[in-house]
Amino acid sequence: MLIDEVLPEPSHSERHETLVAGQRGEVYDALLHSNLAASPIVSVLVMARGTLWPLAARLKVGPPITVHSLEGMGFRILREDPQREIVLGLIGKFWTPTGALVRFDPDEFLDWNRPGHAVAAWNFSLEDASEGTLLSTETRIRTTDETAARRFRAYWTLVRPFSGAIRSEMLRTIKKTAESRATSP
Repeated sequence: MLIDEVLPEPSHSERHETLVAGQRGEVYDALLHSNLAASPIVSVLVMARGTLWPLAARLKVGPPITVHSLEGMGFRILREDPQREIVLGLIGKFWTPTGALVRFDPDEFLDWNRPGHAVAAWNFSLEDASEGTLLSTETRIRTTDETAARRFRAYWTLVRPFSGAIRSEMLRTIKKTAESRATSP
């Protein structure tokens, strides 16, 4: 998987998946064009986080949030194999009120090692399944030093359930989009 190339040894990771009734190309198209913040659950959780993190606050208003529009919010597309996997990256101090996001070039991601930071990779991958397409998402995090590791562990303990809920809801949104397109005339 491409995520293995950009963050092979994470200190933290979380994976979610869903089976989508549809061919991989159709599901990939839905992934790229779905409004990832469409779910009421995602909206509420993003708004709650938005009181602390300006990035999240930007997600609750304006145009739909798609995989590609995330680049304007600090994420960078690191790798893409159309219809199979897309990997985004984010670097910052996520445990701080602003997130302290870092602008970076995708070529810097793999070797990023400035003290006090966390490096996060987030993918969506698609695999053929007998009943359609298995759509999954994985989040991996690596910290750059022990201070960052300690701070991130405390942060992750609090936000991990909500982060997982957001990603599960995003998968449901993509599934709903793909399956509704398949049944439309």
